This record gives sequence, C-alpha cells and structure tokens, in this order.
Amino acid sequence: MTLLNPRCLGFMAAALFALLAPAGASAQPKHSNLHKALYDLRDAKRELNDAPDVFGGHKGKAVEAIDAAILSIEKALATQKDFNFKGIKEKNEKDAKKGDFQRIRNSLDSLREARAELKNGNNNFGGFKEKAVEQIDVAIDRLRAALDFVMKK
Repeated sequence: MTLLNPRCLGFMAAALFALLAPAGASAQPKHSNLHKALYDLRDAKRELNDAPDVFGGHKGKAVEAIDAAILSIEKALATQKDFNFKGIKEKNEKDAKKGDFQRIRNSLDSLREARAELKNGNNNFGGFKEKAVEQIDVAIDRLRAALDFVMKK
C-alpha cells in the first residue's frame, strides 16, 4: 500500500484530525453548572431589561446582582484557564413565554446548581470561590425578591 493510496490518505487525515482536535471538544465543559449559570444569568438579565417595571423597585437591584454574579463566576473560571464565558444552554430547559418570567426562574435553578458545584467541590478557584458563592447568593435573593413581588400582585 503506497502513501498516495486513497485509503491510506483517508486514514492519515483521520489520524491527523484526531491528534489536532481539542480534547473533549464535544464534551460538556469541566464546570458545566457554572457555564449554564452564565448563560441563564444573561438570559434573565435580558428578560428583566425587556420587561415593564413591575418588580416594585427590585429590577435594578436584580440586574446589579446578576452583573456581579457573572463577573465572579468568570473570574473563578479564568483561574482554571477556562475562558469560554459564553455559557451553555441546557437542552431540556423550559421555554419562556412573554410575561411568565421563565428565564428568571431558569436562572434561579442554574444559580443553585452552580452554588452547589462551588460549595461541594475541593477547588478554591484561585481564591475566588467564596466571592463567587457570595455573589450567587445575592443574585438568588434579588431575583427571588423580584419574582415574589410580581407573584403577589
């Protein structure tokens, strides 16, 4: 079999692709709950910004808490050389309908899972673990307050 044989060329191309492809390119990121929280937080922020002001003054505080939580999660991930800050969307996530604030609800679930991943893991994330947990807790409280206000109406 010569090197110019089509089968041999195909094998060599497949082997080269396997060597050059990033490890785990199709796999979930290592800290998938943190990535999901990033995606859902941005989604919740868009929903809050697009919604009428029906949150009884809680909207601005919730957006500020979202921004702080995003920054803390990004800093924690950066210590792991994980710079994919885009986030990931969960496939089985409930679809949002206008006015039901499902994106905010999704972000609360994601934040709880991200918090658990941080709290239960041994990784200190370069000293950013506690700050990230603290900012996640604030975001949960602020988003919950905004939703509670709307639901009491």
